[in-house]
Amino acid sequence: MRLTLRTMLAYMNGILAPEDAQEIAKKIQESPAAAELLNRTRDVVRRLRLAAPGLAGPGSGLDPNTVAEYLDHQLPDDRVTDFEKVCLESDVQLAEVAACHQILTLVLGEPAEVDPASRDRMYQLGHRFGATASPTPPPSAAAQTGAAPAVSAAEGQLTTSAEPAKAADAEPAVKTRTKPTVPDYLRDPPAKNKLLPIALGAAVVVVFVLVVLAVFGQFAPGTPLGRILGYVMPAEEDNQPVEPVIPASPKQPGVVKPSDSDIAEKGKLLEQPAVADPSSKLARPGEEPAPMPPEGAAEPKPSKPSAPLPPEAEQPAEKPDTPEKPDEGKPQEPTEPKPPAPPTDVAIRPPITIEPVPVPKADVPQQAGRLMSDDRQVLLRYDAQSEEWYRVPSKGILDAQTWLLTLPAYRTQLALSTAGVAMEMHGGAKIQLLPKQPQHPAGFNVAYGRLVVMPLANAGTTIRLTAGQVSGSLCFLQAESKCAIEVIPRRNPGTDPEKHPRAYTVTIYGCHGGLTWQEYGSAEVVELTAPCRFALGSKPVAEDVPKWVVTDTVGLLDARAAAIMAPAIQPTQSARLKLLEFADDPQRREVRWLARRCLAYLDAVEPLVAPLAQLDAQREWPEYLAQLAEAMDRSPQSAAAIRLSLEKLWPREASMAYRMLCGYTDKDLEAGEDAALVRALDHDSLVVRVLAWWTLKEITGLTFAYRPELPTAKREPAVKKWRERQAAGQIRHVQPGAKPVEPPAETDLPGRGTEL
Repeated sequence: MRLTLRTMLAYMNGILAPEDAQEIAKKIQESPAAAELLNRTRDVVRRLRLAAPGLAGPGSGLDPNTVAEYLDHQLPDDRVTDFEKVCLESDVQLAEVAACHQILTLVLGEPAEVDPASRDRMYQLGHRFGATASPTPPPSAAAQTGAAPAVSAAEGQLTTSAEPAKAADAEPAVKTRTKPTVPDYLRDPPAKNKLLPIALGAAVVVVFVLVVLAVFGQFAPGTPLGRILGYVMPAEEDNQPVEPVIPASPKQPGVVKPSDSDIAEKGKLLEQPAVADPSSKLARPGEEPAPMPPEGAAEPKPSKPSAPLPPEAEQPAEKPDTPEKPDEGKPQEPTEPKPPAPPTDVAIRPPITIEPVPVPKADVPQQAGRLMSDDRQVLLRYDAQSEEWYRVPSKGILDAQTWLLTLPAYRTQLALSTAGVAMEMHGGAKIQLLPKQPQHPAGFNVAYGRLVVMPLANAGTTIRLTAGQVSGSLCFLQAESKCAIEVIPRRNPGTDPEKHPRAYTVTIYGCHGGLTWQEYGSAEVVELTAPCRFALGSKPVAEDVPKWVVTDTVGLLDARAAAIMAPAIQPTQSARLKLLEFADDPQRREVRWLARRCLAYLDAVEPLVAPLAQLDAQREWPEYLAQLAEAMDRSPQSAAAIRLSLEKLWPREASMAYRMLCGYTDKDLEAGEDAALVRALDHDSLVVRVLAWWTLKEITGLTFAYRPELPTAKREPAVKKWRERQAAGQIRHVQPGAKPVEPPAETDLPGRGTEL
């Protein structure tokens, strides 16, 4: 397939067959002019202030009909060359053709919805103007006799009630215009009842909810829904005790069955022990009933079953001389009858006191401080339950044991009341607030980033500082003392970043006043007098305060992007979801770049990995790769996220690409990895070539004018030089202070100037 402007537009809009699309993509990669035209076409279509084609001047002959004929392959071949030449020379004409092709692709792929009323009105416009322009015929005989004209809906023609033959004899035949009809392929499909699916769905939901409520007993008597449906408990069942009826026996004189008239007296009948006892049974022959508590009252009189008992009857009876059933003679609870108990030799048991089980109190997080910044600064907190990052609202409370992260291009101020210090977190800093313990004061664990710390008011304030495996106490000797802390995690090149621990470089800068540092487990106390720099494991050195402590080092574009993103990140929504929206911003490049860097700190690195295989992102390849290298150093979780993104985007090349991101030592290069890197410069995959070029540049500082996006023939001279250098064993790390043979300048980077 030939590479023309039409085929390139079809490739951009995705309407080519897969084989043709691959062929065109390969030709675009091999031709710098085609790649430039592709990027230029995408750029002119996105311009908002691009004017419409002019009616006069160069290119004025490219009217809409000519553009339509060109896109429909109907333009004569002798005019195609001139047409494409005008498009290549004029951004306006190129944007017109590309936009029309894009619109046609969308309309043909999914027909546009046109209102039936608007469509009928458009068809009627021609009929109306045609009727107005035609001369008015003289009145016919049928009209003079009062015959009314009628419009036939089926035929769409104007006729009268008179006979056609007579009308033809009375006046000359006038050719009437047939009313246009809408073709079947343009008609809308029959309207469907949209309410029926909604009603069916609502009915299914209602039935499901009712079934769930019924399964969980929400319609049982006594529940709120049960009362609504009319299941009301009778009042007698709530207020009167349950009295079991036991048949009277002549051999059981102590058991009396109450009469119906006695039961009917509400509120006057008190239970009798022999009747109300839930464990009572028919007495054995020769066995006497249990005595009653009152003096001299051995058993109730049968003639007065309804007489109220004295108040003492509610107390437990004394132990009789003869054994009796457990709980016999004990007063009956008014609402809950107990099941019968087997007879034992034990007399009346004392009541069992059930102590309530203490409910453990929920762990209330300890408050460690408060965010003092306004809404223009963004501080995130990690929620362990949802495994998401959420924004901390302005003046929000900060809990201990919570991980906090300040996104790049922001600076947040914190007041830590438990530690007694004020802190400023610079962009890209991550800490965990540590509570106060009996052995150690409150403080924070720094994963990475830059901090500025000073006491709130008191001299002698001591905090706990932890970074990696190092932990100690930092004391501010004066109330005006101030220090800066920088923690940088590093990994050993050539090792698995997901398994090997990081080595932390912790540097404390004395900015004002005096400080002391003492590492836990060591008796040595290091005194710091500002201005100085103290790297843990070495001696303090007098040095000026770094620039990032006293001035704002955020660039102008990052500051503008941060101001746009800050109001959109809300405390109730996951910050990752909102940043993913900004990462695909088609208009504002600075917002897109800042959002992708912020996502890397949340271990969402796919927006940084995907552009490595995009030709329109070749200017930003070094920046993307530098951000990925920093993410590999930060934590094993970030390294794992990069590996998963590579496996998702390029399954076959993922292992090779991930190996190059892990880095190399000189021993690895001597063992044959240098030859593998040189071979990767000729790999079929663009992402492998980009990573190989960047890795060799990081090792040696050289490029040899190699550009991974060029075709094979144009890459060959640079690859040949790399082969010669590898054969000589000169692909090794540059020693500190040594200069490479061919140091690249800033303008020599791919896409930023002339080749070397």
